[in-house]
Amino acid sequence: MKSQTRPTVVYKPGSSDFDSPVNIGNVSITLQASQIFRGLLQCCPETSIVLTFPTAAQLIAASPEIPIAKYCKRFSIRNEGKAPITIIAGDGGIIDGSDTVAASNYAAHYVLRFTSVTSGVESYQIIRE
Repeated sequence: MKSQTRPTVVYKPGSSDFDSPVNIGNVSITLQASQIFRGLLQCCPETSIVLTFPTAAQLIAASPEIPIAKYCKRFSIRNEGKAPITIIAGDGGIIDGSDTVAASNYAAHYVLRFTSVTSGVESYQIIRE
């Protein structure tokens, strides 16, 4: 009988994925690209809030790697509050899947995917996993 090994999750030293959560708090804001690329956004809304994403051009310019079309970056939004969070795509962006993160310690997982990195026609997609 052949032995099977299961894949394990390994922390990569120096990786910026989820290294330090961004605390958004209890306010509606326009997110900075750097906040999204840190991987984990934490919110604690008492009333409904809206998180607006940067434009496609801003995200491409701030990408930690040189992005190409189909480049993807995962991020999560954790809702530790009493009210829902709504996300809105910035100029050049679309949301594929639910744009609402429910209350009560619920985390929603997304993939940011660049669909065009051509200057003047930049675009991205936010995909709910």
